[in-house]
Amino acid sequence: MFMIIFMVTIFHFIYESILLPMFMVELRYSLFKLRDELRNIIFEEKLNENMEVYNMLDDAICTTINRLPYFNISTKLTTSREYQNNGKFKEHDEHSRDILQKCDNMRLQTINDKLIKISLLAIIFNSGGWIYIINLFNYINKSYSVNK
Repeated sequence: MFMIIFMVTIFHFIYESILLPMFMVELRYSLFKLRDELRNIIFEEKLNENMEVYNMLDDAICTTINRLPYFNISTKLTTSREYQNNGKFKEHDEHSRDILQKCDNMRLQTINDKLIKISLLAIIFNSGGWIYIINLFNYINKSYSVNK
């Protein structure tokens, strides 16, 4: 049992100290690239009717860059709970979705899709170090229950 806990500790150290920072840097660079791509659209195309979508995506990308380390399962659950309980939050989210769905610019739609994928990866990476610990505690709990 001690050996299992020791191995989990070593893996956790490697994940949190080496692998996770590497993943986060890669995601940050992907977000910077996405933001540059979005800002290039404004120079290449006239976005008069899609300016609200452009501004919303630019704000979303900048916020994601800023909050990237805090994307995890706990934040996702808190946000889901807030969505259910807060009418203004839900209304704002639905308004944003409507604007995005009405947008006919495929480049902006693609940027939104990429932003969602990067955000989901951040949740997975930031929560990844805990998944095996939860499984270990479940294993220990089951072993304890069987032996009792």
